[in-house]
Amino acid sequence: MVGLTAGTDYSQLGKSSKGQSVNLKTFNGGLNNVSDITTIDDEELSQLTNFELDSNGSLVSRPPIVKISGPPVTTEAVTLLGYYTDASQDIFAVVSTTAGTYLFDTVNETYALITTVVASGSAQFNDNLYICSVTESGGYWDGTSFTQLNTGLKPMPVGEQIVLHKSRFFLVSRDALYNRGRIYFSDITTAVPTSVNDWDTDNYFDVSRGDGQLISKILSAPNELFIFRTQSTYYFRYETAPIDGVLQVLDATVGADNAYSVTEYEFSYLVLNNGRLYRFVSYQFYPLNDISRLQFKQTRLASGLTFFSALTVFGRRAVVWFGGGVYVLDLESGAWTEWDSPTSEFAWGLLMPRKQDALTPDTMIGVTGITTASFNGLYKAVDAYLGVNTEEIVCVAETKSFDFEIPDHWKRLFYWSADVYTARNIDGTATPIQFSSVVVTWDEMEAYDWDYFEAGTWDNPTSPSPAVLTEIVYPVLTPYRVNATFQRDMRFRRCSFKVELSTDGTTSTGPVRIMALSIHATTKKGISDILQ
Repeated sequence: MVGLTAGTDYSQLGKSSKGQSVNLKTFNGGLNNVSDITTIDDEELSQLTNFELDSNGSLVSRPPIVKISGPPVTTEAVTLLGYYTDASQDIFAVVSTTAGTYLFDTVNETYALITTVVASGSAQFNDNLYICSVTESGGYWDGTSFTQLNTGLKPMPVGEQIVLHKSRFFLVSRDALYNRGRIYFSDITTAVPTSVNDWDTDNYFDVSRGDGQLISKILSAPNELFIFRTQSTYYFRYETAPIDGVLQVLDATVGADNAYSVTEYEFSYLVLNNGRLYRFVSYQFYPLNDISRLQFKQTRLASGLTFFSALTVFGRRAVVWFGGGVYVLDLESGAWTEWDSPTSEFAWGLLMPRKQDALTPDTMIGVTGITTASFNGLYKAVDAYLGVNTEEIVCVAETKSFDFEIPDHWKRLFYWSADVYTARNIDGTATPIQFSSVVVTWDEMEAYDWDYFEAGTWDNPTSPSPAVLTEIVYPVLTPYRVNATFQRDMRFRRCSFKVELSTDGTTSTGPVRIMALSIHATTKKGISDILQ
């Protein structure tokens, strides 16, 4: 049993009792939200919210997420499309609303409308920003003015996504239902009078047309295009001309949920599909979430979500938005945790490009995942704790329910402690598993009023919760490492232990940490009841 040490000396309670202790110094197992709290591994946690695994196996609070701007048009939802870097290396986020397409200055945090065409995708080429639209022909912004490619014999088709591959554009069609598996491609700018701005009507290919699946994401790799559909994945490869290209299926069962469900990570891609996260490398999909330990669970109605699922790479993390909840994978250790950000309901974002020679932490700009108008706008997360970027973050870690590998013995808890780094109060909760052997009917409760049941629960109305909460008031206002001892004399068969810390997301209160947990008890033989 990892982290469990048992003493051999008998306690003062008698020779039938002996001291036991559990010392947890690493939490490498991360979150397990599938198995019963009594059966998970010692290094796993039944609840892990807003903490993440540090390099030494301890727990540290996540970076803050802050709102940096409302929408350019009040109450309008914002669609984040990508980034545009001008000739001066100034970086802008490309966003759209129903009013048009905007550039968001990431330094001054202001919007500038570049066109009333509502963009659905963007790509940069030759210092120009190209956009496509699902309602009309797109065009390009040259840093000064916008040119719509909607005239002449070769206008830009209507499309949802646009990518640059081998100096020409490829565009996912959305012009008609039967063409939603079609990909158009532009001409290429050469010495011959052709231009990347020209779109011949015959320049397209279909991906398994009419089989009911849509193209959810298209990505440009060095040698091919990867085409992710809702339940399958293809690649398209050509040497000199796309008309002579080869379309090949890679996987007939795994695809991508939507345009927000595929992202690059180092030498591979991460893909979210049907509640599973995959790493796509060397033309193979490898699952990253073991569904026997970690499952994505829907927590909100789909009608209240702007999109149901999304995937973001932020530093060494894969951030998964699924059904209203956020699950985060440490891509180095393989440990999972959950994020909870009530002030942002963050769902999806993109890493900002760095300026040349800039030694700055990763910065991400993103959007909310809910339809509530007050949450519309842009959010930012910096992978570091600074003196700014304030967000109230409540961090919770709860262990398995320990029985000291002697489930039939009663234990007496003397105390338990947490080695933490914090500048605020520390909450510790010990929760024994308790079997309620008395069934109370509604008729038997007629003689009481609601005040009598205040300490109970819906399942056990006359029984107070067995959990014991202890709050330790922190004596100073600066972060400090301290060993918090929760003294509580109680009997139990199995018991879990929870620590709650908080921070405002700045260096004045964080990042908060849990370095170790220690539990000290004695065991005593004997069973007094059949069920405990």
